[in-house]
Amino acid sequence: MQSVNDAVLITRPQTNHPNLEIITTPLNSLNSRLNDSTTAQHVEFRVYNESNVNKGQRQRYDGRSLIDLLVISALMWSAWSYQLWDVVKGFPAHYRSGWNVELTLLLAWIASCVLGVRYICNTILYESLTPLPGLGVQIALTRGVRFPWPLTTNRNFLLPISTSYSFVPLSEISTVILNQALHGFSVRYYLSIVKKDGQGVIVGFNTEVKDIDISV
Repeated sequence: MQSVNDAVLITRPQTNHPNLEIITTPLNSLNSRLNDSTTAQHVEFRVYNESNVNKGQRQRYDGRSLIDLLVISALMWSAWSYQLWDVVKGFPAHYRSGWNVELTLLLAWIASCVLGVRYICNTILYESLTPLPGLGVQIALTRGVRFPWPLTTNRNFLLPISTSYSFVPLSEISTVILNQALHGFSVRYYLSIVKKDGQGVIVGFNTEVKDIDISV
């Protein structure tokens, strides 16, 4: 499956793993500095936090959708059970009468809402790995909000909020390996970048990729 948007080529080479996406972007500025026939480009390997289900619909790979639903349901149930809306409408009177149980419940509910929103907005949307020829490898982790949206292909809408980057210079890379390890009672596969002189190991797709077909 391929799509083109402003000279950006998006490819999903594995039908069994549609969460793997390869994004190829021509570097026009670099092409113009070299020559017209140069096809310089950078390729981003992106893996979404989702797995394929029936009829093309996808669901979160980490299995936390139920937790999000429980968090939202608990907040709505507590607001209805303790009639917090009445407390909000009568807030001036409650405030003048001094500190009481209603105000305590309201503040606790607001704090729970803030924590719940923070938890939902901290959802991992996708991870990506971008080799930069002559420079090194960039690894990125994007977090944000994911919610159902029937108008999209996979019936989900992703709203990125923050992205963290990790860059490994080419001069520090010793080798790249595909590592197999046990995680609880399951086997996971890691694409690892081994740095020189014992500087450590950088793991790409550490959160989402657990299938050797994608890693290879």
